[in-house]
Amino acid sequence: MKKRTLSLFLALVMSLSLMAVPAFAADTTIPDHSWIGCSNAPIRTEDYTAVNGLKDTLYVFPEGTTFFVAFRSADWSALTAYDPSEVGVTTIGQDYVFYSETERFAPEPGKVYHLVVSDTMDGQECYIELEAGAGSSSEPEEPEPASDVPEWLAGKADQASTGTTTTTVNGEQQTVYLFPAGTKIFLSDGDGYASATNIATGEVVARGDGYPLELTLPADGIFEIKYLYVMWNDYDYYYVSASGTSSTEPSEPEQPTEPTEQPSSWAAEQVTAGIEAGIVPDALQSKYGQATTRAEFCALATGLYETVTGSEITDRATFTDTTDENVEKMAALGVVNGTGGGKFEPDAQLTREEAATMLSRLAGALDKPLTGQAPTFADNASISSWAVDAVGQMQATGVMNGVGENTFAPDEDYTREQSIVTIMRLYDIVK
Repeated sequence: MKKRTLSLFLALVMSLSLMAVPAFAADTTIPDHSWIGCSNAPIRTEDYTAVNGLKDTLYVFPEGTTFFVAFRSADWSALTAYDPSEVGVTTIGQDYVFYSETERFAPEPGKVYHLVVSDTMDGQECYIELEAGAGSSSEPEEPEPASDVPEWLAGKADQASTGTTTTTVNGEQQTVYLFPAGTKIFLSDGDGYASATNIATGEVVARGDGYPLELTLPADGIFEIKYLYVMWNDYDYYYVSASGTSSTEPSEPEQPTEPTEQPSSWAAEQVTAGIEAGIVPDALQSKYGQATTRAEFCALATGLYETVTGSEITDRATFTDTTDENVEKMAALGVVNGTGGGKFEPDAQLTREEAATMLSRLAGALDKPLTGQAPTFADNASISSWAVDAVGQMQATGVMNGVGENTFAPDEDYTREQSIVTIMRLYDIVK
């Protein structure tokens, strides 16, 4: 026990210095703790007071997250989980060694653990907890896309990336990682030397020489970040820029609080066109400001598909809570999924990110997949992982736009007239 207590004490006072990439491409690391790998990103942080009275950050993860050693400075690098209420009592680790990347720690939900990754000279530590039931969505079948932002860069930015673009530097194509204007990029934390250069002017706009220094991204300009790792005498180069405005299309107007019998002026033309084309059923030709249900959107999607193809959908997929034929048709095509347990929840109000996902799948079902890009909304971090690609497609093609101030509002209800307008925008693309 003395050896374990001493090792824990040493890990607590060691510097959190070396940067590294995770051991698994689909995994990530705990923010600012690049030695400690995790299978999911944290969903939030909380203030935490340890048993010794010291305050620290508690990282809260969705249930099912596992942890591993993401950086091995030597064969004896180890991951150990401690019970913070009993200092020195370990939960995992054999003689402090975590022998392979396939052996992962799976914490019990609802319990705080103190994770320590260390070798004989250095280490990192933090507090984590798994939240039972966290991370679920109404579209659980959608896979979570892996982040394409380099781990070092993601760990140095105080806001999430909004996507990427490309630029040419010295005749070579370079990926530019986009962040919201005003994002702070922390250039150095004591283990190397860094600089940020405006590639248009050649001006060095920030430099960090062995101490923290930050670059605040202005609204325009592409900046080359050059980082020297002293230990390896090696350089990394990254290119960053502010993402700017998200679309040249006008934002969709805010909806009236009371449903109206006639569509708003901005939607009237496309609502009329949808009715004349036979895409909008009678039941949806009123109360245009009312929130659309999941089943109602399926009716619009069926109208579009059968109008474009000129034939009725004959396949069906069934659910336990509805016999709506439009729902069954769209499920058979893979345009919609259930919400678990064989249910569809047909009367649930449709959200904007669900609408984006259904529209994207509908285009695919018609063999007209939409052009994609990473979305560049200021609230990208609020978009569910399963909807990110679809939202990017909507933004790139102009089928769906933001709601003002460069926001997408993924959880907001989607109204009947918004649903009809975007169905008709898609119709103009796929017909």
